[in-house]
Amino acid sequence: MSLLWENLDTLVPLLQLVPGLQPVNGTYVPESQISTADLMVFYHYAAHVRRLVYTRNLNVPESLLLKICATPAHRHVFPKLRNLYLWGDGISRELMLFRTPSMQDLTIGTDKESWQQADLEVLKSFFGQLPSFATHLISLRMAVPVSGYMVKTIPALKRLCMLYFRDPQSPPARVVLDRETFAAISQMEHITDLRIEAPEPFVPPVAPAFARLEKLELFGHLQSVLAALETCSLSNLINLRIISGYHPSNVAYHRTLFSSISWLHLTYLHIRLAGTSSDYPLLGEEVFSPSCLLKLRHMQQFFLRLEGGLSLIYNNEDVNRIAKAWPKVQKIGIVQDPVDDPKTLPNLEALAIFARCSLDLMSLTMVLNAREPVLAEPPVTLHRLGFLNLLHSPTSDVAYVARFIHCVFPCFYPCSLLTKDSSQEWRQIARALEQFQQIIMDERRRANFGMELFRANQGKT
Repeated sequence: MSLLWENLDTLVPLLQLVPGLQPVNGTYVPESQISTADLMVFYHYAAHVRRLVYTRNLNVPESLLLKICATPAHRHVFPKLRNLYLWGDGISRELMLFRTPSMQDLTIGTDKESWQQADLEVLKSFFGQLPSFATHLISLRMAVPVSGYMVKTIPALKRLCMLYFRDPQSPPARVVLDRETFAAISQMEHITDLRIEAPEPFVPPVAPAFARLEKLELFGHLQSVLAALETCSLSNLINLRIISGYHPSNVAYHRTLFSSISWLHLTYLHIRLAGTSSDYPLLGEEVFSPSCLLKLRHMQQFFLRLEGGLSLIYNNEDVNRIAKAWPKVQKIGIVQDPVDDPKTLPNLEALAIFARCSLDLMSLTMVLNAREPVLAEPPVTLHRLGFLNLLHSPTSDVAYVARFIHCVFPCFYPCSLLTKDSSQEWRQIARALEQFQQIIMDERRRANFGMELFRANQGKT
């Protein structure tokens, strides 16, 4: 019975247990006075709940909420609750139900951009009391209007390891980072997972030493992202994600960003940058140089996305440096919008380079120039790559490209080549590759059948 109540996505099953409560137009109305004895069955089954995903699909009268919270013997309504996900409009009223020391993971927020003053006061009160009752809280994700008072309470959560900020009142990024917030975060030396965003240029007032930080996500203005990277001590950081939308002042910071990352000890790096067609293109010889990103010798997953007209000019030599510098890399993605000149991209030989040098590579996404044949006879490998997506790469010779890919990566799934915007040529290439693999499977079956027949004849003699 206990297992049936461990996970709930609404309070309805619990409210239906209370005698005298009737659902009327999306709310529960008591037919008569609800006594403490009537609520005992509610408390009994609420004590089994460990995970609650509550999206406010009903309205509970405030008088009933207050009655439920007035538990006998100062007990908690949900004494074993560990994971709480609260999302929806006006959800702050129900916060009073979930004050329990057992809570380890809390997500609270809404997508709306305007909050009533009463909701803000309840939020302020809840977060003010959070350190006093949520003594075991490990993960906190907030998509609520974040005030300075609320931020100041966060360092008191001594076991907190994961912190995400997202403010629905701060468009377009909706994540807040100002001097007061950063000063509070800088006190959290025990944090291991942090997500913050600075929609506007920002200079950190302090240089925090996040000694235990392993995962960092930075969103917003590139100048603020750089300031955070250059001022923080990130000795144990292994996972970094950066997303920066277009700002007119970003142009001068694109190249500086990559050199700022190079001194870290990353195994996972995800960068998404936006610009305009008037921006100077990034050069592969600078981005993928031994003094820049290729200093990250332990890279396992790398993703670079350029959009809004910002482009990368690189070639096979740059690909060769990447493959040799990251021998243990498992996933690579280098994506940009269609270019006017395919000669600014690597050609098909780049695939052979990865097949030869990156033996652990399992996923490859990139745009290359597949329009012209490069080798009379494609190299044959037994590489285990499972996912290949060449996006909108320009191509013309369908038969040659299909044969080249099949020789280099014989094990990947041909359907991974296709997207909803794939050209007719790439759809033909995918079909040809599927046929190649079907032929191989038929030959294996034929070989197995021949071996079984040979063994049967041997047994007769």
